[in-house]
Amino acid sequence: MRLPERMRAVVQHGPRDLRVEELPLAAPRPGEVLVRVRATGICGSDLHFWKHATYGSGVVLGHEVAGELAAVGEGVRGLAPGALGAVHTGAPCGRCERCRAGLGSHCRDGISLGNGKGIGGLAEFVAVPAVCFIPVSGGLDPGALCFAEPLANGLRCLDHPEVRQAKSALVIGAGPIGLSCLAAARVYGVSDVWVVEGRARRREAALRLGAERVLDPAEDVRAEVARRFGPGPELVIEAVGLPETIERAQRLVRPRGTVFLMGLCLDELPMRPIRWLLNELTLRSSLGCELEEHRRAVELIGSGAIDAAPLITRRIALSEAPEAFAALAAGADEIKVVVEHGRG
Repeated sequence: MRLPERMRAVVQHGPRDLRVEELPLAAPRPGEVLVRVRATGICGSDLHFWKHATYGSGVVLGHEVAGELAAVGEGVRGLAPGALGAVHTGAPCGRCERCRAGLGSHCRDGISLGNGKGIGGLAEFVAVPAVCFIPVSGGLDPGALCFAEPLANGLRCLDHPEVRQAKSALVIGAGPIGLSCLAAARVYGVSDVWVVEGRARRREAALRLGAERVLDPAEDVRAEVARRFGPGPELVIEAVGLPETIERAQRLVRPRGTVFLMGLCLDELPMRPIRWLLNELTLRSSLGCELEEHRRAVELIGSGAIDAAPLITRRIALSEAPEAFAALAAGADEIKVVVEHGRG
């Protein structure tokens, strides 16, 4: 298939300034594949980058990506045009000090989709290292497939021995990351998972994904949690990113329990370490996912073990992306908005 010379993309020009433009389309380099993007999820981190122009001007955001191969570069084996798959967020350089220490997900020199080091998924095409393409069998909804990236974040959260052995958990916040942590907890056998969420639409989604109970923050959460878990759940996952919800997590977890930070919080925290010391609490955090976790998430969605489609509450065209960012920042009641290429 002959490729076009240009493509449409949503380009950032400053804080809260996105424009749909045409960019030149280059063939994939050796070791790369060119993906015709079919669906891109809008992430909470994308909203943060949009608000603050974190990576400057001329950037194309988007890292929750699914599509089909349009072309493969020289030296790529085992992949052919037409294959459907998810696109992993990035590839470490493999040479720096962090990579040599086994910390590839913290590589500063590698490729990371949609963070200023190349074109992200809010474009009609994206070129990535071939290792970043995770193929799946045909017939899968690309919109649901792009949810594998946030789901992989949840799998990473639970992929710690002391976390996975928990039998009780509370998730604060049922946005995409909180719901992903809930789904991962169920996959890894956490038998009793509760969720705290203020929006009815998200509470319903949490119940569909297997939460034993979902509480509204307006309720007496502490009393309800104590009634069920006694001294508290073994694990509390904070997936909102606000100082007050982090404080709530610390107060609700049981002594010798674990508080896991998954929400993106940019505020200074007035922390009293004596509370953590007296209760012998463990604080952990996680950001992003490794390639193997992303592959596992794709398998779970592809097999039907996790149904991500109901979590997509709005599907839009590429041309609608600037307005969608503004609506989400203003508090639109959505779970996951997906940009579907080819809708107009």
